[in-house]
Amino acid sequence: MAQQRGPQLEVDNAVTGVGGSSASDKIARLLALLVTREMDTDDAAMKLLGVGFTPREISGLLGVGDNYVHVIKTRRKRALPKKARKTR
Repeated sequence: MAQQRGPQLEVDNAVTGVGGSSASDKIARLLALLVTREMDTDDAAMKLLGVGFTPREISGLLGVGDNYVHVIKTRRKRALPKKARKTR
């Protein structure tokens, strides 16, 4: 017998971006595309990371791989002087 889809699956899809998207998610993606339209890909990725997009969402918006976003983040972090880096 097939499993029924429950409300938890809908919540998981909304969080992970799989399946349907809410209107606010669509608006956020549209605004992100407009803001980063004239930017270099590296700068756009960093800007989107700064406002809370995940690497997976950024890769979908910019047409690059997830790993590309992680590499850019690491390179920018290493380029900062030690005093400017966040300490944990």
